[in-house]
Amino acid sequence: HHITTHDQLFKKLLKTFFIEFLDAFVPEVHGWVEPGSVQFMDKELIALQRRAKLKKGIVGIVALVARVRSRGRDTFFLVHVEHQAKHDPDIGKRMLLYAALLTQEYDLPVVPVLVLSYDKPRKACRQDYIIEVHGREYMRFHWHLIQLNRLDWRQYIKQPNPGAAGLMAKMGVMPEDRVGVNLEITRLIATFQLDTKKME
Repeated sequence: HHITTHDQLFKKLLKTFFIEFLDAFVPEVHGWVEPGSVQFMDKELIALQRRAKLKKGIVGIVALVARVRSRGRDTFFLVHVEHQAKHDPDIGKRMLLYAALLTQEYDLPVVPVLVLSYDKPRKACRQDYIIEVHGREYMRFHWHLIQLNRLDWRQYIKQPNPGAAGLMAKMGVMPEDRVGVNLEITRLIATFQLDTKKME
């Protein structure tokens, strides 16, 4: 139940501040997105997964997918943001399967982003998945990685970015600094010019 609630809160945060999230953590991709063109594909994904009858634990539920227009161009691409609240040694295979499924269904290029919010392990997660046989590499699949426990919250505390502020509490914070950091985050959020719904 805790993980489900955690995932739901993350998804709500990412949807509410999607552009700000990209700006803070994946600025390259943020620069590709035409402002005002973001379309979340929740209903389409539910229908897709029902049709695919995917086995639980192999692919499961895709966290968040947005269809966006390329800035200054008449082309579109998908941004797939996957969130993991606990370590998953098979996440690379799953990221590849998600991208293949979305490409097959929508015939659009997929930009994959993986957000890791667990506290441990702090060892760097891989950003690629390799298919090889007898040393011969046949495929290497990459994604953007945001491993929060390896980021320094101090680098984000002065940014007026609600997408970053909402994730700061899951960054690399020492236990003895936790209370102070939470107070700093609260102060930062209070400075944002947000409507009541977004502030909540």
